[in-house]
Formats: sequence, C-alpha cells, structure tokens
Amino acid sequence: MSEGSRSKRLKYRSKKSATKSSRTSSPPSPILDKSEFEYESLKMLARQIKANQEAHCRRGKSSRHHHRGHRCRNYDQKDLIFQGEKNELLTIESEKNKRKSSLDRSKAIDLEIDAKTNAVFNRKNYKVIERINQGAFSQVYRGEYLVDHRSIAIKVMDLNKLSQMFRVKYIPRELKALIECRHKNVVQIYDIIRSNNRLFIFMEFCSNGDLASYIKRNGPCNDQLARFWFQQLIDALMHIHFELRMAHRDIKLDNVLLDNKFNAKLTDFGFAKDSWNESKNQVELSGTICGTEPYMCPQLMQRTQYDSYSADIWAMGVVLYCFLNAKFPFTWTNSATALNEMQNYPKYISSVFDEKVNEEAIDLVVKMLNPDEKSRITLESINEHPWLCKESSTN
Repeated sequence: MSEGSRSKRLKYRSKKSATKSSRTSSPPSPILDKSEFEYESLKMLARQIKANQEAHCRRGKSSRHHHRGHRCRNYDQKDLIFQGEKNELLTIESEKNKRKSSLDRSKAIDLEIDAKTNAVFNRKNYKVIERINQGAFSQVYRGEYLVDHRSIAIKVMDLNKLSQMFRVKYIPRELKALIECRHKNVVQIYDIIRSNNRLFIFMEFCSNGDLASYIKRNGPCNDQLARFWFQQLIDALMHIHFELRMAHRDIKLDNVLLDNKFNAKLTDFGFAKDSWNESKNQVELSGTICGTEPYMCPQLMQRTQYDSYSADIWAMGVVLYCFLNAKFPFTWTNSATALNEMQNYPKYISSVFDEKVNEEAIDLVVKMLNPDEKSRITLESINEHPWLCKESSTN
C-alpha cells in the first residue's frame, strides 16, 4: 500500500462507511442530567483535550467527510494535576489490566471511602454497591446513580501503586481517549473524581460481562451473532481511527463488554495513542511493546517498529477467529512456535478453522491476519467485505 493511500485512508472516513455504521443500535442515553454532567478532570488533561478538540473541529470544517454527529464539548478544569512521590518504574506488561472474569458476589464492599470523598459522592448522588472486578492496579465496582437508580460502573485507581510514568503518561492518555470517544459501541465515561490520591472513574455499566467470559461459557458464536458483534466493533474502531486518529493497541475479548441488550462495547484505553503525524501527514510508527500476547501481530512479537492502526486490525482478526472457533488461532504455549505459524502464511491460518465456519468468514480472517502489515486488509475493505455486508441479526 502506498503512503499516499494510507494518508487518505486515515484522513477521511468514507460516506459509505458512515452510512453503514448507522445500522447498529442507538447509543445509550446519558445517565447524568446535563446540569450534573461535569468532569472534575486534571488541568493537564483538560488542556490536552481542549487543544485536541479545537484541532479536530478545524479539520472537520475543512473535510467534506466530517462526521456530523461529532460535537465539541467543554470540560471543567477544576481540580488537580498528577503529582506524587516517585515509585519504582513498572514495566509495561500484558498483565497490566488482568481481570477476574467471574462476578464474585460473596465479597463485601471493600472500598474504604474517607469523609471528604464520601461527601463528594453524596453531593453527586453516587452509591457504591459491590465489587465486580479486580485488576493489578485497579478495582471496578457496581454503583448506583441515586437520581434515577441506574447502575453505573466505578473504576478505582490507587495512584500510590503506580509509577510516575503511568501517572503522567498512560492514565491521562486513557482518560483523554475515554472522554473524547463518544460512540455507541465504546463504554462511555460520565464523571471523574480525584480524592485522597485515588482516581474514581464513573462509567457506563455493562451488565453481561465481557466477551472472553461469554465465549468461555457458550463456545463458538454462530455466523449471525459473530457478524453482529464484529460489525459493532468495526464501527467503533473506524470512529477511533478516522475521527480521533487514535489506535487502541490492546484490543482483545476481555476488553469488549456486553450491555443489558448484548451490544458490544469496547473499553480499556490504557495503551491508546494518537499515531498520526500531522506535520508529515502519515502514520508514525511505534516501538512500544504493549497489548496482550495472543493478540499481538508479528511485528510486536519481533520487537520491531509497527503501524499501530494495522496492529489493531490484526487484533480484531484474532477476535473474529475466536468468535468463530472459541480458541486462539496460534499456539501460544511457545512464542517461537506462534511466530512460525504466523509466517507460514496463508497455509497455516487457512487450515485451522472449524469445519462449520463459512468460506467468506475464513477469507476475511485470513486477510486480517496477513503477517505483512503493508498488505494487511484495511478497515474500509473490511467494512465492505461480502461476509460483513450480509444482514446482521442476533435472532
């Protein structure tokens, strides 16, 4: 693929793609009334967001393909900037956001809230109900917005447990991505509070867990369900890549949640990055090794520089393969074996599908798992692929 075609691909979203994305379900209504909808964000983060919004709006006015649904939003610049003592440098590991997939309702609420934080919670009508997830550096609780008794998710991060690098680089980057990304298939953020050196992120609650747990319980998806979820995720990824210029860099089944209507919602933007170089009008290659191993493209495995947008497409190919086969496409008990399998293309990947998977779906996965990132299928071509153009249905 030429650099010019790649530039055009990232600069504009096609009318056809924008029309197709409207087929999926309507976005959830905000939990918070607009009069209550405020972000007590960090000054540094707010400045970054404001600058990005202004630049994005300028691009939108000059682009005939600008997404009409986008609005410039203003965020409060109240509270604090990330500060604190230096901790030991934590390496970027795939286990960073490791989660327990099952809901453990036997555990009592273990979230200790000081008087100051509790007063803020009461003023904003938040109530913590139970812990639903435990990660390496954070916990997630189910809460309630008492005005209308809707469930919300509350992610709690203890800043004392994080290195300086994560405080000043990765956390602001994640919050920036969450706040800017207003798409029906991305988990929405409602509020941010920093208190007592802890960060409380109030988000959309997805009551049906993650896709990794779903497939573990239920096995492979049928063709219609796989297409339904995959279309939703492709729509979200097109918005992230084309509208926000960001790459997610940690797409996996664990990072796709299901709401009460079983719509797929992409989450966890801890590694998200704007990989588009404005001045050169081209992709800026990344050298950061991040993500989760079974979803890593060959370039990440070989520790070479890579196109973050193309790496997202590879990870989505692994997700689709898992939808259809309920297993990973490559042998991850040994990374060298997995890499050899990737490079034996297309012979190996074409031979490891369940016999019930149709040929069009196999063709799409094979094109997404092309080890040559320059020849890997693009998002536009995925969106126009015959398998995806069939009517999606969960029935």
